[in-house]
Amino acid sequence: LGPGAWVFTLGGFSTDQFTDNQADFTRDELDAVAPENPVLLQVTRDNTYLNSLAITAAALEQADAPWVMRNEAGRPTGVIEADGIGVVADVRPPPPPEIFEASSMAMIADMNRAGLTTVGGPCPAEYIDRFRAWGDAGRLNLRFFCFSRAELSNTTDKVDELLLQIATLRPFQWGNWVDLTAYGETVYRPLHDSMLATSTSPSVEELHQWRRIATEVARAGLPLHVHATVENTITTFLDQIEQV
Repeated sequence: LGPGAWVFTLGGFSTDQFTDNQADFTRDELDAVAPENPVLLQVTRDNTYLNSLAITAAALEQADAPWVMRNEAGRPTGVIEADGIGVVADVRPPPPPEIFEASSMAMIADMNRAGLTTVGGPCPAEYIDRFRAWGDAGRLNLRFFCFSRAELSNTTDKVDELLLQIATLRPFQWGNWVDLTAYGETVYRPLHDSMLATSTSPSVEELHQWRRIATEVARAGLPLHVHATVENTITTFLDQIEQV
């Protein structure tokens, strides 16, 4: 990369993977590694680490934001807490569209080297048609199993509209390389565990809405993939599924 180009990760690692030092990265460490490039490293869905150029680009030196960690002198340390993840990620410019195909193929090759032949998850809607076209042209050697997202399930008044959409979903209609295979990973957005949550206490009404959606997913014949990180949430969701 040339000077000024962004170096970034959006999740994908955690410092507890390291055996030598599990401490947060500091801006000074990142400055030493990439003095001419803004650096943004997102750790799971928790903290974000920035070097000085990224801090400047995000205008955080003097920002009055509680999620900017500072030392005793008030200088940002480069650690951004979870509440600031979206703000600092949006500072990074989008990748140029002309590298989309090459970078996608490089990603697939990297997954193949790791032994992967199939991946699954929420597929960004804006990219599905491109990948399906590559599959139809015989250019893919990695299968993508896509989940349908619950985009409208953030409030009770949207659930009725969402149920109508779920009823139209049909899995296994797109082809061998890119296909809709499941519903998830969010069912009812207010009951989607934060990566930082240590406990949950869903209300009766929230569980009622969650169960309505899960019931419609079952009627549509779709497998259900549910995001949950807290033991109480897992138990509660299983209780709802048994009722369905």
